[in-house]
Amino acid sequence: MLSVSFKWIIRGGFFAVIALSFFVSPGKTSAATAKSIDCSESIYNMFFVETKTKPISGTVYAKLAKKIPDSQLNFYYQDPADNGRCNVIGQINANSDAWQLAGKIDSSLNLKQLLADGPQKSADVYQATIKTLILPDNNLCEQVDSECHVTYQGHKGVLKPILQSGAIDMIAIYSVLPINDAKIKEVSYFSDGQFLYFNEKKQINPVIKNYLADGKHTVTTQVTFDNNQKFIISEDIDLGKDYTGFTTLKSYYFKSKNRYLYVIFGIVAFITISVALMTARALHNHKLYKEEHGINNYKAAPIKKDDEKDKIIVG
Repeated sequence: MLSVSFKWIIRGGFFAVIALSFFVSPGKTSAATAKSIDCSESIYNMFFVETKTKPISGTVYAKLAKKIPDSQLNFYYQDPADNGRCNVIGQINANSDAWQLAGKIDSSLNLKQLLADGPQKSADVYQATIKTLILPDNNLCEQVDSECHVTYQGHKGVLKPILQSGAIDMIAIYSVLPINDAKIKEVSYFSDGQFLYFNEKKQINPVIKNYLADGKHTVTTQVTFDNNQKFIISEDIDLGKDYTGFTTLKSYYFKSKNRYLYVIFGIVAFITISVALMTARALHNHKLYKEEHGINNYKAAPIKKDDEKDKIIVG
């Protein structure tokens, strides 16, 4: 009995050691958990960018540019206090369709540089391979997928970020700023990508449907703030089919930049035609009057000359 129990104790201990080694095995350290690396180790596979404005801080999202295949991205910052070693911000499996959370950058670091290693391929000339979105306020975007979705003055829409990096940098840094206290600089309306008009009062009002032809339309309201950020509201409008063509003519008139000149021209043309018709009518009536009274058939007596008036005829 003792030998059997001892055997099971040995077996149990063996399996316990295996299980313990499985859970505590260090395995391969991921970039997301590593503290720092020597930047020179990946220098040939690393991109570098420096912002032209304020330091980088906040939540970092990233995605690849179009035409770039899905790839793993690692983001770093250099720490001057640690001989310039690259500290890891985060690691993602990036694609070109949606923003993905990469990590956070504390404002106390006062960073103006961002490094990443990723695919060594350019999407297009003067287009960044990697795009990053920095959110200084984590609650600014209600949702981050392919866009930053926000609500402004009760309207749900998309907040377009501002480019903070250079035009030819391989890493593009975009940022969004709070808009609740920003002033509206301009409100413009578009239908199916074509400009319609500006709202002179700089207010977000429903689109004026007189500018729309019949059929279905995608109407966008673009609000531009004083910090040059743009808030986009999109809606689909269906005006149905107008077989008379009046809706199309009306939209053409409202979209015309010279519609007030058209009004003036129309008034002048109307007055001119009215005067011409009145003159023609008067001439016609005068002709009828002469015909009815035989004026055209009346022949006046010949007028004698002065030297013939007192002429004496001698027989």
